[in-house]
Amino acid sequence: MNEGIRKRLQIIFSVSKRRAEEEIRERLVEMGLTEDMAKNAAEKIAQDKNSIKSLVPREESSELRAAVYTGLAYIMGVFFPVILYFLTSTIYIALPLSVIFAGLTLAIVSTIISIISGISVRKKVAEMVILGLGAAGLSYLVGSLMNLLFGAAFT
Repeated sequence: MNEGIRKRLQIIFSVSKRRAEEEIRERLVEMGLTEDMAKNAAEKIAQDKNSIKSLVPREESSELRAAVYTGLAYIMGVFFPVILYFLTSTIYIALPLSVIFAGLTLAIVSTIISIISGISVRKKVAEMVILGLGAAGLSYLVGSLMNLLFGAAFT
């Protein structure tokens, strides 16, 4: 998360020094400084863009932790849509419910990502749901095409 904040501040700094100064001041106030102290410090920090690096501490990255989170995300992404095929009596009930649950799962995950990243929830949810369900729909169409062309039914 800190890397995202650091990169965001550097981008803002390169575009608008005044906006970067405001952002830095807000961060300093969040850290407990008074408005006056934060304003003075932000003015000094904004004069040297390298000082932004010291404002936000670096996080130690862990490959194992990233792998575990990725694995859990894949398991969660598969579990909810697939479990319905075991809990319902027919595929005609399971398929629409699976699409709904996949969309809900994508919406929940994208909401969490957008909150952590500080980006628009609405845009991130729309992006992930459209891309995720679009990819699933495209895969279904390719499978249907293979069935028509080669008689390869996946039942």
